[in-house]
Amino acid sequence: MKLTVTSIVVLTLFSLNSFAKEYARWLLPEHAKVRLGKGKIHEIKYSPDGTRLAAASSLGIWLYDTESLEEVALITDKPGPVGSIAFNSTGETLVSGEGREVRLRNAKTGEHLQSFTGHTSRIESVAFSPDDITLASADHEGTVYLWDTQAGVRLHTLELHTGLVSSVAFSPDGSRLATGGYDNRVRVWDVQTGMHLQTLHGQAGHISEVAFSRNGTLASGSWDSTVRLWNPETESILQELKASGGTVRTVAFNSDGSAVAAGNLNRTVDIWNSGSGRHLMTLRGHTKGIVSIAFSPDDSKLASAGEDGTVWIWDTETGQQDGAITAHPDWPMSLAFSPDGSSIATGHQDRSVRLWDPKTGRILNRLTGLRGFGNSVDFDAEGTKIAVASLGEIRLWNPKTGELLHVLTGDLGNTRAVAFSPDGSMVASGGGYQDHAIRLWDTNTGRLLHTLAWHKRAVLSVAFSSDSGMLAGASKDGTVSLWHTKTGKRLRSLTEHTQGVVGVAFSRDGTKMASASFREVILWDAATWEPVHTFIGILHEASIPAFSPDSRILTWGSTDTTVQLWDVDTGESLRSMPGHAGGVSGVAFSPDGATLASASWDGTVLLWDVDFPSPAVRLTISISPAVATSPRVGEQLTLSLEITAGEDLVGYQATVKFDPGVLRFVEGAAGNFLPEDAFFVPPVLDENLVTFGGTVFSGAVKGDGILAAITFEVLAIADSSLTLSNVSLVNSSGERVYPAVAHAEIIAPPSLAGDVNGDGAVNILDLVQVAVSIGTLGENDADVNGDGLVDIRDLVLVAAAMEAGGAAAK
Repeated sequence: MKLTVTSIVVLTLFSLNSFAKEYARWLLPEHAKVRLGKGKIHEIKYSPDGTRLAAASSLGIWLYDTESLEEVALITDKPGPVGSIAFNSTGETLVSGEGREVRLRNAKTGEHLQSFTGHTSRIESVAFSPDDITLASADHEGTVYLWDTQAGVRLHTLELHTGLVSSVAFSPDGSRLATGGYDNRVRVWDVQTGMHLQTLHGQAGHISEVAFSRNGTLASGSWDSTVRLWNPETESILQELKASGGTVRTVAFNSDGSAVAAGNLNRTVDIWNSGSGRHLMTLRGHTKGIVSIAFSPDDSKLASAGEDGTVWIWDTETGQQDGAITAHPDWPMSLAFSPDGSSIATGHQDRSVRLWDPKTGRILNRLTGLRGFGNSVDFDAEGTKIAVASLGEIRLWNPKTGELLHVLTGDLGNTRAVAFSPDGSMVASGGGYQDHAIRLWDTNTGRLLHTLAWHKRAVLSVAFSSDSGMLAGASKDGTVSLWHTKTGKRLRSLTEHTQGVVGVAFSRDGTKMASASFREVILWDAATWEPVHTFIGILHEASIPAFSPDSRILTWGSTDTTVQLWDVDTGESLRSMPGHAGGVSGVAFSPDGATLASASWDGTVLLWDVDFPSPAVRLTISISPAVATSPRVGEQLTLSLEITAGEDLVGYQATVKFDPGVLRFVEGAAGNFLPEDAFFVPPVLDENLVTFGGTVFSGAVKGDGILAAITFEVLAIADSSLTLSNVSLVNSSGERVYPAVAHAEIIAPPSLAGDVNGDGAVNILDLVQVAVSIGTLGENDADVNGDGLVDIRDLVLVAAAMEAGGAAAK
């Protein structure tokens, strides 16, 4: 257990008048200028005085003013997921479960007060005791901890649940703790001793949430569509309430315990009289399941948070909607800029598409009705149509009016990809796990033009060439297929990827194509279909790549939460931009190339300013010399793994690939960049790959220097390459830093007159080879003078070269 107290104020509450409209610019990472969306909501709670509504999200804790429903603050040390929250009795302190850590903050200033650690898996629920002294926290693996907030220590560990513990709740007098879990059990514990008192069972599904009323009645919501009200002392069931919408996800009592509410997976909230069990009302309005509900302290309002990205505020007397909080969508699976740059479309798991204003971060429109996730979105060249790939269909909408233009269906399965041709005449779709075909449709009529069936697994991305004449499909089977759009004929297949290909994109100038797979992005020459660059340093899965409008920059997102920018011409890294709280699922450039949008699993889209000057000196890892002349066979060749412009670094790792037919790895030694007391990882050899690494024990290093010296034995005189891969640096904050990389070439020396066997020297071995070949006609290495016959004149030339020291070239 670790206790941390900090005096740094992370975030003060923003003035509603001056900052409330600017929430899209709060706590942005470097180079980002706008954030679209506020992260998926996990739990909501009213403050005890009713003036604030707190929402735990995948980005942090949002505070809303309950009168205006405007954003008041985003509270977080660093944008990241918050799974559960609770106010203390005075409303001055917030407790949150963030990853494996329990954190206490000042609810008015955002100041981080305490941290409790010890959980080994994600925290699912937190709660304050009524006297604010004891905290309870439960995690994904079934462990519940009780903490003393005053002493800063762990009091008890409660470990009878056999699965995820979804909810914890203290009794009104603070003497008991109820826990509900995925083992379909509700357990009651003695808070003072940590002893297990009762097990309440009988519900046939996972327990989603437990709650105590003011009079001590315990409610448990279950996946079996029921809410049970218990007397925990006698273990008797007081009421069994049947929810109108299936799986119960959340339950709550009003302040005096006279009413209990439940939100369910089928988008509704039920409210009952807790004494009689009489059903009072059903609240309808969400388009996806309910994840959390909360009564206001005066019971006049009930807030419900849904997977549709909204929080509805309901009047508990009339059951009417009394306001809404928006822009909390779940994972944006895909995104696209409109051709004029005035809007961004995102496809979501909640079966909808949102259109955003990239300047303000506000939602312009929401298109609903998809049968499944919004797997892929694209605008046509005029901006008059938007295509969306979903479960078994492609939908074409007018993005301005929301009019549904076409629904393209058939035996499509879960359609994963969609793209308009640049000339606007066609739309292409890629089949998912049930159907692996690529289809071409007429944009105006919706008529199917071609079914291109060749791939063996799901097609995850499709892209047209700039002239609309060619279509590329990227597949989970590890290949990229190229098709003639007019005839439907397959032109070629690219099989260089070693794993499933997740994305493909053409440059606007038509000269390049990029394809991305797990840890590998290949840039292709669109004329020869030879790889131009294989981008390395990718430690996590890449998203679908995208080219800048001027075709000079290639970008992709990564599951490591970063966005990568690379120079198309040189193959060098321009910038790695961290800042998302989850993996990056997609990227797109604005039409003017000044803005890059990235969609993330954290439920947001970040808009980055990419119009920045390149640094004069880039952080680079290189093999030096860049071009080395091979020595003789049997001799050794030593090169350096060098770093330029290092800053605040504590460790490195890099893999060097060599040609085993030309070189044999001999040894690696530490260079001068890391201090003498640093730890140099012994090189790890795996066939033709050798991996180097090192770390310092204290402090950090910067500047230029040699990371390692690499020695090879020459096995053959031939041109070959030394390439770097899996290159990463770590700074003093423990963050990965991605440098530019530079490879090296080994070239054969100029041929020597008389060097018949090509070993880089003229000696008796060459003389013998000529002697045994005398009389041979035609092309032969022993024909030193090249007259088509090996004779005494060739023998004389070799002898002369030996006398001259073998220095004369042909």
